[in-house]
Amino acid sequence: MYRDYIIRKISSNERLGIFVAPNLPGGKLGRILNEETQIRPGDVVAFFVDSGLFSTQYFIITNTKCYFQGGSFDLNTLRSAKADGKHIEFLVTSGSGTDAVRAKIGDEQAANNLARLLDDLAYHDPEAEKASAPDAAKYSAFEGQALDWLLLRDEVMRTIDMLHERFQDGKLSLIQYEEKKAELLSRL
Repeated sequence: MYRDYIIRKISSNERLGIFVAPNLPGGKLGRILNEETQIRPGDVVAFFVDSGLFSTQYFIITNTKCYFQGGSFDLNTLRSAKADGKHIEFLVTSGSGTDAVRAKIGDEQAANNLARLLDDLAYHDPEAEKASAPDAAKYSAFEGQALDWLLLRDEVMRTIDMLHERFQDGKLSLIQYEEKKAELLSRL
């Protein structure tokens, strides 16, 4: 459901401890999966690991869920994510409303990268992505950086349209909508 999107949005960075499929180091993943026994190795799309002297911090993303020390949540319940130092704060919906969840990440830059990915995932609609796949003929005259920029522009515009729909449905406040829109437009 989210696998291809995650792989497109984030890349492995061994220095930060972030690993993305298909380049998942088996030894590090195996140590983490000793603690998270409900996850099969083939389900892991990306993970973060920070092996310290006394403890190990980890964050695992599968096609449908996120796992971390002390918790997990379904990706389709994710509403937003932001980094707060070496932590990531999530808003996830539950049967009783929206809950704040906090996960410790051992590295501030890794927390920022993962929070940005997860915040993008919160607003990603897999069905809309399939319906709005780029038309190859439309982009045939472009290549390299020009093509990358056009694809980014189109994705940003689709995301802004989706944010506007969420605002109209009452799922986002006007301030949240404008902040997200400004952040997206700053990427162009």
